[in-house]
Amino acid sequence: MYSDVKESSPAEQTLLEAWVPLAASFLGICTAFSMSAMIGPMLVPLGSEFGMSVPALGQLATLTFLPWGVSASLIGPISDRYGRKRILLIGLAGLSISGAAAAAAPDYLTLAACRVLTGACGGFVPPSCLAALTDQFTGRRRGHAIAIGSTGYSTSWLVALPLVAFLTGRFGWRWTFVLAAIFAAGTFLLMIAVFPPGKKRESPKSYLNSFAWMRSAGPWYGIGANVLERLMIAVFITYVSAFMIRRYGVSMAVLAWILTAITAGNFFGSLAGGFLMGCSWRYAGLVAVLLIEGAALAWKFAAEPALPAAMAAGFLFSFLTGMSRSTLVDTLSNFAPQDRGTIIGVFATSNQVGFVLGASLGGLAIAWGGFGALGAICLAAGAGGAAFYMRLGRWVRALR
Repeated sequence: MYSDVKESSPAEQTLLEAWVPLAASFLGICTAFSMSAMIGPMLVPLGSEFGMSVPALGQLATLTFLPWGVSASLIGPISDRYGRKRILLIGLAGLSISGAAAAAAPDYLTLAACRVLTGACGGFVPPSCLAALTDQFTGRRRGHAIAIGSTGYSTSWLVALPLVAFLTGRFGWRWTFVLAAIFAAGTFLLMIAVFPPGKKRESPKSYLNSFAWMRSAGPWYGIGANVLERLMIAVFITYVSAFMIRRYGVSMAVLAWILTAITAGNFFGSLAGGFLMGCSWRYAGLVAVLLIEGAALAWKFAAEPALPAAMAAGFLFSFLTGMSRSTLVDTLSNFAPQDRGTIIGVFATSNQVGFVLGASLGGLAIAWGGFGALGAICLAAGAGGAAFYMRLGRWVRALR
């Protein structure tokens, strides 16, 4: 089944009129991603306190994202039955609790358990927010709404991570966790007041029937493309810092400014994604986006251009990765109009699959052929993702 609504209903609220749920979704997504990714700037001080190496402590990130991927898929059918708001509030409460517990962690194992809880609860939040926006809006307004809500992800990288680094350096990692827990608790209380309760929805008779859409090939084309795009993002995020330091000899202070400038592209790309979603040629656009992403990273890592050109390539890649999210989420929600929480949860899980593959394959590639080998991986992933989007476009046209 595919339900594609091209135009918004005249009776539907405009984006300006519905700014409260839009802002709430943005804040929820930003809070979840900030809580999940905040461990990065803390690795060095954590190593000093627990007497562990940075690579060993880096596994805390894996312990966050793996349960995130599992919970995002499993919670979707429950969200479809009992409402987005309930699941969202449970997730935010868990994030606050895990942050407070991490602040008091006496050892590595306790901190690791707290990060598992952070990941499991974090997986509840972004899918619930995005599913709520697909419930509330249709047509082009849906694309713009998803684009605005998705900027919470970009903001978590642009604002939250530098802020975590500053607070950790100023007050220590424990107080930073305390402040993060307070922020999550504040978001929880705000959501109680402003997040829309949602409408009672028609649901399948059983939990497993929520996954009936998996029998169709169409959704898997989109999910496959997303895995390959997240693979490229993981390669970029994980290894671009080491590449910039070794190739250009930049200091950590300069690197922080470079990364901020590069990742700013994702924020603007997320907003532009709403425009792409409303275009009749959106799937052809996604094919071009994936091909350019792969080529940009291949050129950056393999050709090793001058620093300004390398930054421009990184900005372009960051911008383009923000564009695809709105169209893909809207397409997937149309494949399962009664199970949007479920299918968007699987979409969130595919993000984590791509991140794990990108980080692991990237390490093997560097060991085998240096940073230039990363370019080959990204070029292949871009071409594969473009092929998936080409098949997805044909599939959707055949159903209309």
